Amino acid sequence: QEQRKFAIRSLHEVGFASASLEKSIGNVVWDLTFGITLDFDNEILPKFRLIQQALLPLLGCPLMMFVELFPFLRKLDFLFGYHIKRLQALIDEGQEMIGDAIKITEKSFDPHNQPHSYVDAFLREMKKNKETGKPAGVIFFISIFF
Repeated sequence: QEQRKFAIRSLHEVGFASASLEKSIGNVVWDLTFGITLDFDNEILPKFRLIQQALLPLLGCPLMMFVELFPFLRKLDFLFGYHIKRLQALIDEGQEMIGDAIKITEKSFDPHNQPHSYVDAFLREMKKNKETGKPAGVIFFISIFF
């Protein structure tokens, strides 16, 4: 217990859980996924975080779980219309942001070089599958962004 207190105190002293650390980690994840390094004043990461923070409680609320169990309830707009429309708007906004980042990565994609990001590796695999005539499988699911 003493070590745990020391570890938590030390991590807070060096900036753990600070806004700058959060931006740095978000930038690393964005770079690994899309191969794009963002400036610290870029509005993409905070906007994406806000979308996630609004989306997750909506997905986890009992009302939406009930609607998932009984899909016919979606037709009752007077009960669930606002929640479903809000959920769809957040999903669309997130997909648009991801789609834009993928398009930027796709412009610099060269299948002959080593992949620099997850999206590069994915594009390379899609191209290889297309050339060999291999069925898409899971690759098709992710290709909705392209």
